[in-house]
Amino acid sequence: MSNKTLFLGWDQEYETTSIDELESGNNRFSYHRVIIICYNYIPSALKKYYEGVLLLYFNFRFKSIDTLIIPDNQLYYNLALKVKGCKKIMIIRNIIGNRTSLLNSNEFLYYSFDRNDVEAYNIRSYNQFLYLGEVKNSETYYDLYYLGLVKNRRREIDNLIQVTNRLKLSSLILAKEKPSNILDKIRYKFGLEKQKHKLIDYGTNIEHVSKSNVIVDIVNENQVGLTLRVLEALFLNKKIITNNRHIEHYDFFDSRYIKIVDLTSCSAIYSVLTDREFLMANASYDANMLEKFQGAKVLKGILNECRE
Repeated sequence: MSNKTLFLGWDQEYETTSIDELESGNNRFSYHRVIIICYNYIPSALKKYYEGVLLLYFNFRFKSIDTLIIPDNQLYYNLALKVKGCKKIMIIRNIIGNRTSLLNSNEFLYYSFDRNDVEAYNIRSYNQFLYLGEVKNSETYYDLYYLGLVKNRRREIDNLIQVTNRLKLSSLILAKEKPSNILDKIRYKFGLEKQKHKLIDYGTNIEHVSKSNVIVDIVNENQVGLTLRVLEALFLNKKIITNNRHIEHYDFFDSRYIKIVDLTSCSAIYSVLTDREFLMANASYDANMLEKFQGAKVLKGILNECRE
């Protein structure tokens, strides 16, 4: 199979749909998630043999590639290092944190959505992206909605729960723990996971966003880039509560609809959730300003830049 461009390792629905909107000549392929999970838990001494088997299949299926594009995943990075004769691009979908080993190769062009990482590691920047299709708003059912992993956000999440309960708001706060062992991760993949680990599918998440008045966005301390939660809210014209102070530097920022709040403070949360003017406002964002966050547009821009 001959390919012009191959997106390797992209399996989120909004990512695959964005890729499929690109012009012909672009293909995508991902190994089953269980294969990725197992790789993370096998002994280090066996990883190279595991990679070798996966590479044999890859080389059998893809005979010719001009450009290989991967996310910031260790297995796909290791496989891509062994692929020869093509341009290689890594689009980093999370902050780098302690994963700086992913940046060690001079074979890659690196792209990040996080401004701090772009400056710290002297890599290229891209706009966080999203694809929603023809989703429309539904009748408001929830006053407030949050979806995400707990990670380092326990205090902020507990504060949200405490204040919304106090105010008797109709809130949907889906804070999930990340599976910590291989058995839980395999259960997660097959939909058999414990409730505390169980995330909802992307379509259900978007449905919840469409039915909500306010979307909550919680970023980690050193994160300055936009999250998908913010983009989902923007594209569906929802109000936003966030602890990301850098959001005010974006051209879409409107203080009537976007509130920057210290989510470690119950009093700050209480203040914004009792702000009647904010709660009653009908958010509306300039569609022209949001075009640059459309998935296919962002990916096409990266491809064009790399082909120059």
